[in-house]
Amino acid sequence: MKSVATEIALSALVAPILMVANANAVIQILRGRDVGWRPQQRDADGIAWSDAWRVMRPQMFCGLAFTAALCFRPDLAICFAPIVLPLLFAAPISVWSSRRSTGDAFADRGLMVTPADDVASSMPAVFGAAPRGAAAFPLPARAAVMSQPTE
Repeated sequence: MKSVATEIALSALVAPILMVANANAVIQILRGRDVGWRPQQRDADGIAWSDAWRVMRPQMFCGLAFTAALCFRPDLAICFAPIVLPLLFAAPISVWSSRRSTGDAFADRGLMVTPADDVASSMPAVFGAAPRGAAAFPLPARAAVMSQPTE
């Protein structure tokens, strides 16, 4: 349940940033420009601050525009905070969420892991017996160690 709550919180944090990025891509396509489709760099360890400030400029300007508009209706600030704050802090959020150390910190706390990441916790244990069909699908080394009975 903690992983689900964490996933929901992070999704809510990133949603406004992605909303502006998607809107920007649609506008560029309608203007006849090639938006491109760049592959993810899965072996990279984070995004540089300079790149984050440059790439997240539209999101932060949108956040500033929302903030300026809210000056006329400050009573709506609480309602719009979940949208405006992630936009204002888009670059730091991007840098923080792109770091491998951030993912490792979540995984160390048992958050944001999938059954494939944590096989032992997803395997049914009945009196220490191996689940049916376990011989056909050997456990990874980490899961095999974790599933050993303790005395």
